[in-house]
Amino acid sequence: MKINKLFSVIIVISTLFATWAPAQERIKKNLPDNPVAIRGDPYLLHASNGYYYLYASSEGVNYFTAYKSKNLWDWQFIGEVYEGGTPDSWTKDQFWAPAIREFNGKYYISFREAGSHIFDEDGIARGKVRIMVSRNGKKWETAAVIVKEGIDLRDPKLSVTPDNRLMVVI
Repeated sequence: MKINKLFSVIIVISTLFATWAPAQERIKKNLPDNPVAIRGDPYLLHASNGYYYLYASSEGVNYFTAYKSKNLWDWQFIGEVYEGGTPDSWTKDQFWAPAIREFNGKYYISFREAGSHIFDEDGIARGKVRIMVSRNGKKWETAAVIVKEGIDLRDPKLSVTPDNRLMVVI
């Protein structure tokens, strides 16, 4: 009896592995073309124009990349948002947790930026929040920068209040 149960368990496990491995290979083949699979902190917006827009954290590059899709599988690169390392930027290459919202015919994106992910070279966490606005999702301008001395601001989100105002939640 114990041998039959053991044999049944072995068959079930081997069947799972046999079906799992090919599925994993199919997924791996699609990873290079699918930005959702290779980005951290992804934020997805289903816009009024029918497209899905994807923004995600970056590390090791000095910008966010933006993609759009009609079907959540085939993605088209549409541009870069906020280039760091310029005279008017605070940081070179540390951006996290973007959130995008469509509001009153414009796109707004909020994100954390800092000199490092947690602590800078002085051992202090100095996260700031930047909010940018765009009419087309390609060309962006800074709308606001939120700084609170001594507070590490992180992971901002955008929401619309009941009286139709844009609100930042930090």
